[in-house]
Amino acid sequence: MNPDSPESKSLPITNRKVLDLLACHNLWEGKILDLGAGNGFFSSLVAAEIIRHSNNCDISKHLFACDFHPRNFKVASVSCMFADLNAPLTYQSDSFDAVCSIEVIEHLENHFSFVREIYRILKPGGVAILTTPNTLNVNSRLSTLFAGFQPLFAPLPLSTPDRIETGGHIHPISPYHLMYVFHQAGFADIRVHTDRLKNSGRALTALLYLPLKLAFSRYLKKLANIDARLVEENKAYLDAIMTLPMLAGRTVIVEAVKRR
Repeated sequence: MNPDSPESKSLPITNRKVLDLLACHNLWEGKILDLGAGNGFFSSLVAAEIIRHSNNCDISKHLFACDFHPRNFKVASVSCMFADLNAPLTYQSDSFDAVCSIEVIEHLENHFSFVREIYRILKPGGVAILTTPNTLNVNSRLSTLFAGFQPLFAPLPLSTPDRIETGGHIHPISPYHLMYVFHQAGFADIRVHTDRLKNSGRALTALLYLPLKLAFSRYLKKLANIDARLVEENKAYLDAIMTLPMLAGRTVIVEAVKRR
């Protein structure tokens, strides 16, 4: 393997799924930001698509990247600038047609401000695609019940002061609350996807779906008795929780559009 070629720190299938969602919007001639780009694996995929859809395209005019460690970025045709993603982004408002952030938000201290910044730098009608580990799948629920920790969210080293690269994830967030954050930021047409269904997740879902469904329905009924309006206005987001992608999926992928 070429040491100068970017490698994915997340699963390649996650990158491919984000690329597929991005392709649905056909924004290759617009401006796309890889937010938290790592060594540039996703950027290399986007660059290839831009070239494929444009003749003699200048990649640097269409694809941008930033990361806390830009020196690790390995895509020569794309400039990667420094960014502390726990702080306000230095990009101007309404700058990008698409912003993609793969396996980043779980490393950050404030997911509300992060998503608001994504909204700010997107053009009206622009699309955001963000991924994070699925803390609501059946595997994660059982791990939390029996071990007290979710997969991919193990105890963290206390000896390091580094709040960006902790060696682990610091901020688990459920699919519902992630959709809520996007809603509060102002996004419209908020959808959730997954990269792949885990085989163990499929099996556990088949085994436990009925009791999970009954428990969830009972919970919603009790909640509706307290505040029916709350349940009704959350219906689309609550319905997504009991779908197979959320019960058996490895990764949550949120796709959302900035209001025009």
